[in-house]
Order: sequence, then C-alpha cells, then structure tokens
Amino acid sequence: MAKSSTTRIQQVANKAHDAVDKTADAAENVDARVRETAEQVKAKTNESVDTMKTASANAQQTVTDYVNDNPMKALGIAFGAGVIATAILRK
Repeated sequence: MAKSSTTRIQQVANKAHDAVDKTADAAENVDARVRETAEQVKAKTNESVDTMKTASANAQQTVTDYVNDNPMKALGIAFGAGVIATAILRK
C-alpha cells in the first residue's frame, strides 16, 4: 500500500508540475504580447506627437506671416479678441 500511495503522490506531483509549466508558458506569451502592444502604442504616440509638433510649427509660421504682412489687421483682431474675452470673463 505504501508503494501505491507513493505512486499516486508522484502522479499528482507530476500533474502539478505540468500545470505550473503550462502556466509559466502562458504567462510568457502574455508578457510578450503586452510588450509588443506597448511598443506599438509607443510608436503611434511618438508619431502623433511628431505630427502635432509639425502642425503647431506650421500654424505658428502662418500666424507670424499674417501678422508681418497685415500688422494693422492683426492688431485689430487682437484688440477685438481681448474685448470679447474681457466681456465674457466679467459675467
């Protein structure tokens, strides 16, 4: 009977070991997928930041060019925007 219980314990231990191995393999696969997804998100974020920087620089250059070409209009627009902002903030 001792041999039978030892065999049974060994079988249970083997099954437990197999389960741990399968769990470890699954965890490695999940880790790899998470890392890959994180790299993709990082790349997309960097791409978006670069796009926004370019758009911001272009907008700034457009405004600068307009102000240089039309200083009086730009001054009038700025004054009007200030009046409107003051009126809104007073309420």
